[in-house]
Amino acid sequence: CGRILFVQRDVRSLKMFRVETELATGWCTSIEQTALDLAGRPHLINGLDAVTQEAARALFDRMNEKKLQAVISEQRMGAALVRLRAWMKNA
Repeated sequence: CGRILFVQRDVRSLKMFRVETELATGWCTSIEQTALDLAGRPHLINGLDAVTQEAARALFDRMNEKKLQAVISEQRMGAALVRLRAWMKNA
């Protein structure tokens, strides 16, 4: 059993791609977008800060630098990257 939390966003600015699964077809954010979103709002779900950090760190090594820089510049997420890099150092 899991929990889904919806937040209001301007989806036109997100880096997404289409995904087809056995259950449905929909949209998913890129690895870079997801990691920066997690680092940008680490306290979004009360009590799960450690889980948020672990998830973002797991994505870190899979990120593409060019895509990462695009997300950072288009969405002004530089502070999220600084936090993510700090999490990597403290892992």
